[in-house]
Order: sequence, then C-alpha cells, then structure tokens
Amino acid sequence: MDYFFSRPQQQDPTPKDATATIDKLCDRLRDATLLEDRRSAVQGLRALARDWQLLVGTKAIPAFITVLRNDRMDVEIIKLTLETLNILCSVTGEDINLASQLTEIFIKDSSNITLILDILAELDFYVRFNSVQLLTTLFGNVGSALHEGILTSPLGISRLIDLLDDRREIIRNDGLLLLISLTEKNADIQKIVAFENAFERLFTIIFDEGTIDGGIIVQDCLQLMQNLLRHNASNQNLFRETSCIKQVPKLLVSRFEHPNGEVKEVSLCDISEWSEQKTQNTIFVLELIKVLVEGVNQNTVVNQNLLGQSNIIRTLFETSMAKVVPNEVRNHALLAIADIIKHNDVNRDRFSKCTMKSNESDISSVMAILQTSINKNDFFERVCSAYLFRSFIEDNMDGQVFVASSVLPQNSTPIGTLLVTSLTDLSLSVRDPLRIWFSSNALMHSLFHNTHAQDICLSAHFEEHGESIVFLHKVCYSLLCASRDGLDHRVQIGLLSLLIVWAFDNTKVVKEFLSEGSNMQFLVEQISQSSGIDPVVQGLSVFLYGVLYKFNDDTEPDQPAKSCDKVQRLKETKAVAANDKVNATKEEDLALDPIFLEFTRTHLDTIVKGVTVIAKKVSGKVAVNQNNTNEFESMKEKLKELTESLKKKDDEIAQLREQIAQSDLNAKQTNVLVDVEELKHLREKVIEKDEYIRAIEEDQEDLYLLTADQEIEIAELKEKLKAYGEVFPDE
Repeated sequence: MDYFFSRPQQQDPTPKDATATIDKLCDRLRDATLLEDRRSAVQGLRALARDWQLLVGTKAIPAFITVLRNDRMDVEIIKLTLETLNILCSVTGEDINLASQLTEIFIKDSSNITLILDILAELDFYVRFNSVQLLTTLFGNVGSALHEGILTSPLGISRLIDLLDDRREIIRNDGLLLLISLTEKNADIQKIVAFENAFERLFTIIFDEGTIDGGIIVQDCLQLMQNLLRHNASNQNLFRETSCIKQVPKLLVSRFEHPNGEVKEVSLCDISEWSEQKTQNTIFVLELIKVLVEGVNQNTVVNQNLLGQSNIIRTLFETSMAKVVPNEVRNHALLAIADIIKHNDVNRDRFSKCTMKSNESDISSVMAILQTSINKNDFFERVCSAYLFRSFIEDNMDGQVFVASSVLPQNSTPIGTLLVTSLTDLSLSVRDPLRIWFSSNALMHSLFHNTHAQDICLSAHFEEHGESIVFLHKVCYSLLCASRDGLDHRVQIGLLSLLIVWAFDNTKVVKEFLSEGSNMQFLVEQISQSSGIDPVVQGLSVFLYGVLYKFNDDTEPDQPAKSCDKVQRLKETKAVAANDKVNATKEEDLALDPIFLEFTRTHLDTIVKGVTVIAKKVSGKVAVNQNNTNEFESMKEKLKELTESLKKKDDEIAQLREQIAQSDLNAKQTNVLVDVEELKHLREKVIEKDEYIRAIEEDQEDLYLLTADQEIEIAELKEKLKAYGEVFPDE
C-alpha cells in the first residue's frame, strides 16, 4: 500500500504505468472488503486525479459513487471521495470540455445529485465543506441539470437552506454563494427557497453582521434577496406578509458603539467615513428597494405605499443631497426615490414636501434635483437627478402645470428662474453644453401631453429693451444662436426636442412659432444643408417641420421635397436606434431623452408620411405652374401667327376691292356689258371674305381675353411662390 502513496512523489509515471496503477486502485476500491483498504485506494486516486484527470475520471467515478452510497458512516472516506470528485469535475489547464464530460458521467443518474444533497445532513466540517464545493463545481459545468436534480430531491432545498444556519462562516458563506447561483434564473427554486424562511434567516445574518457596516457576507445576503424578489410576485407577497418589507429602512443606518458599550444608530448623511465595503452594502440595499418597486405589476403600488409610509423617501432624499455620502450611493438613492414615487401621487406628494438647507434657506426637493441635473458637474448624478424629476412630473398634471406656471415672469419662482435662465443664456452652455440639454428636457417633460401647461408656458412674455418678447421666440432664438455659434450638437437637440413636444397637437403654439418669419427660415436652412450638420439635429429639424405642417392648416411649409431622406437618417442614427433605460452610460453618448425617444419612434413615421404628402403636393403645384407657363408661351406664339395671317388677309381684301372698283369703272367707261352672273359670284366671294375676317376678329378678341386671364393667374402663382421663398432673378 506504501507503493501507492509514494508513487505520486516520484517522477511522473508514464501513461502505461499510470493506467496500470489506476486500474489496480479502482479494482481495490471496488473489491476490497476492508474499509481501510478502500480508504487507501481513494487516497491513491486523489493523488493521481490532478495529473491523470481523464483516466481517473473515466475509470473511478462509478466506484466513487458506490463508496458514497455504501460507506456513509465513515466520515474520512466520504470526505476524500467528495474532494476527489471535485478535483475531477473542476476545469484544469486548457481542456474545458474534459471537466464537463466527467460531470456528465457523474450526473447521468440524477439520483447522484440527491445523494450529495443527503450527505449535506452530515455535520462534519470537511464533509459539508466538500459537498458544497462539489455542488458549486457541478453547477458551473451543467447548471440546468443541477437545477432539475435539486428540484427532484425531496429535501434538496431544505438541506441547502440549512447551510445558512451553520455557525461555521466558511460553510455558511459558501452555501450562500451556491444559493445565489441557483436562484439567479430559476423561478421554481426561488419560490421554494423563499418559503423555507429564507428572508428571516437572511435578515438575521445581516443584523448580526452589522447591516451596512458588515463585511461582504451582508452584500451576499442582499444579493440573494434580490434574486428571490426580482420579477417574482409570490415571493414579494410573502416578503410583505412576513413584515420583512418593514425591516428594509432599518438597513439604512450605521451602528456606532461607544466605549461604554452603548450602541448608537447614525443616519447615512451623518457618516463621515465610508469604506469600500460599506459603500457596496448600501448600494445593494438601495438596489433591493428598486427591485421591490420596479416595473408595473400588482405588487408595485402596494410596495410603494408601504415604503412611503415608512418615511424612507425623506431618508433617501437626505442621503442623495449629503455631500459626505459617496457619489455612487447618492446616485442610487436618487434612482430609488424615482422608482418609489413613479406613478404614485401619494408618494409624489411626500417627496415634494421634502426640503433641504441651501445657503441658510430651505429649498424644495423639486428645486434641489433640478439644480443638481442642470448645474452639477458629475455626469451620472445629473442623469439620476433628471430621471427622478421625470418620475415626479410624468403623468402628474398638477406638477406639470406648477412647473409651467413657474416660468411666468409674474410668478418668479426659483424653478422658473432656473429654467428660463438656462434656456436663454447661452454663455454658460459654451463650457457646459449639457446645461441646456437637461433644462430643455425638464421643461419638455413638464409640457408632455398637457395642453394647459403648454398654453401657460406660451403666455410667458419678457420685457427686453422696452419690447415684449414671447418666451417661445426666446427659445427659438437660443436655437438659432447655438447653430450659428457652432455649440455642441446636444444644445440644439435639447431645444429641438422641447419645441417638438411643445408644438405637437397644439395649433396655438404652431401659429405663434410661424408668426416669426426667421423661425421657419432657420428651420429650412437646417433641413437644406447637405453637409456640416449633425444627422440627429437635421432629422429633428425635419420632425419639427412636419409637426408644424401637420398641426397648422393655414400654412404650407415650403421645403419638404428633400426632407424625407433626412428623417430616414435620423431613424438610423445610434441615438434613435439605441434603447437606453435611464440614459446614456457615457456623456458622449447622450443624445435623446428616453421618453422623447419613445415619442419619436411612435410619431416619426406619421410625420414622414405628412412630409411626403407635402413634397408631392408642392411638386405637383410646381409642375402645374410650369405647364401653365408653357401653355401661355404657346398661345402667345399662336396669337402672333394669327395676327400676321389676319394682316395678310386684310391686304388681300383690299386688293380685291380695288379690283372690283376698277372693274366697275372700266365697265362704265367702255360700256362693256359685264356678265351679271360673274359679278354676282364676285360679290358673294367678297361677302364670304368679310365673314371670315369677322370670325378672325372675334377669335382675336377671345384670345386677348384669355391672355389677360392667364396673366392674372400667373401673377397670383408668382405671389404664392414668393411666399414660399422662391426668388425670380428678372425682378
């Protein structure tokens, strides 16, 4: 037997020697009657397993399974067998398929998985530890098969959940990691784990570890909770019924122990020192909150209401505004508030009542998040604040009217002043192009699908140099200056998005926009450029152009013929083709607000059709005008020919009359008898010529009248073309 143990420490055996040795050890493992001999055989195979993985695996796995079934009472041999199986099923070197093949051999009989789960009932440290390690390895190789095996095992989930109660941290932690992997994508296992009192056990561990002050084990517990709750309605019901949702706010405190042993709870905004693990634990708590209130389902509103009642909104708002809190935590706090108040009027009201200190004065929560999105330097904090404002204002008719009213000069609220200044003062946008982008989108959401708010905003007038200027025209002027000065394209994108939503389905706004000729002239110039313009800006210009046409019956825009391809370019840009949730992950990728992006996808095709109709209509009018011009020229030529022909006929008649007069005179002078019939024939010919002349004169008079009508119609058409911007060089 010493031979088998000393063999691996000598020079590596040749394949022939290794095969012979492995065969002998397998025979001994199968046939030996003494437990010590079988244990020694397992030790020998374990020593060879790493170097001769294929040979040991194909020959010894059936024998190992027999040992696990028959020698359960011997802890030592079970421990060695589990360890060897784990070595065989683990990926070593570059041969990834080998581990999968050996795993397939082991789990070919699903009862082998049940066998490992039953062994978990053994309390020996090494047996439990190696069992968990083996299950983790098997899951990494064939996850779906392990899912099925665990579900078919009567006590499989219970054995795994019991690992959470193990006082030996390494076993508990490894069991926790295994449960995280198993519950990530399997709803059936999620439900069974949850109904095994998993939530209560996890909260116990979290509080024992010190909540957010604990180590990575707290993070793992929160991750498992998220797996169990995400998109799982029955587990969320259980989470509420067991009052676990009331425990969530308690996780957002830090516990400080005084030297006298007294434990004091400190809110997040009062914590001055943040370790990396504390930051991660807090983020996972905030992610757990978002899991409970994300999406639209039967549980969302109930969870929102319960969280709102727990005063967690104020806690999260204070955390999001505290400068001592890390940026990551503040951003996730903003997103968590956004999901708690989304489509929930009661929670929106709770949020709007929150205040914060700024320069020794209180400012509202709405003003605070607007300031953050418009004025802050941190990109992700601005994005998260904008998302929170959008959640507050979306489908909130009263909130939209409140923000729109704040723009009126007579109200002069901090929110209105901030928005108006940001949209009309371009000097700050030179250094910070996103300032106008965020302010434009904030006002855009305040006007979305709310005609009353749009009309209120339209009524805003500002006195400048003794002249009253409509706020809409100030926004248009900012757009013109941004294009003229070559500012960042996102400045124009933000302003165009605002104007499109403002003018959509609102004839008053369209009429006011068109009342200033420079607005349409600028828009036409944007559309007509063939190069040197951002495709998103040009596409949105066409979009706005189509909106103006669609919702204004009295005016026909004049440059649609070449705009359809610009709209198609817009649809193909990354900004429209992408599908971002909150916003871009990088500042340079920021283009269209997600809500406006969905609005664009919904209405763009309709606008394209409208623009196409305009193009055909104007093209048809141009063709008609050209045909009328050609017809007029043809008639002029015909009139000229008829006039010349008439002159010739007049000359011929005059000659005939002279001939007749001369003939009469000759007859009288010479007393020559003229044939009466011939004279009669000649007179009839003269009468016929007179009638022909009268007919030509009537035709000439009709032609003159027709020419006058044509000249009047041509003058009218020229006036229309001039109104559309056509220039006639001969004038």
